[in-house]
Amino acid sequence: MTMFSRDSIVTCGFCLAIGGVILQQCHGFPETSGQGFGSGPAFYPEVLAWLLMGLGLLSLRAKPGQADDCAPAQKKPARPRYGLVALILGLSVAYIFIQDLLGFFPAAAILVLAMAWAVTPPKSPARILAYLVYTAGLLLVVYLVFELFVGIQLPCSSVWA
Repeated sequence: MTMFSRDSIVTCGFCLAIGGVILQQCHGFPETSGQGFGSGPAFYPEVLAWLLMGLGLLSLRAKPGQADDCAPAQKKPARPRYGLVALILGLSVAYIFIQDLLGFFPAAAILVLAMAWAVTPPKSPARILAYLVYTAGLLLVVYLVFELFVGIQLPCSSVWA
């Protein structure tokens, strides 16, 4: 008999519950042809819900202490970075309001750059260039997936539209 850790059971249960709620909510979405590979606006949330539930089930495979076995022992535990968590939460909330004003692309670029800068402040121009390339690549992938493949229009600016 396989024993599961309490952490993996809680993680799996949480992922299955949230995924199930998302799937249930998707049934109330309107049926629209042409979006989401012909599945309507519920397509993307359904894909994410199934992925979340699959990852939750995969969490049951982890054995207690398995991830830490290969890690070198730390002399002193790292201090929690509550300020960074608060900053990222604040940036995410600000993004919601900025997106309505500027549109998706400028707002998302500001958000991604600000978060990258906050997590690892750049110490060289090469790092800044890497952040810019990463941001441009991420926005390109989002554009390709949503606008071209799924057919969902990204939010436009209320100022310039």
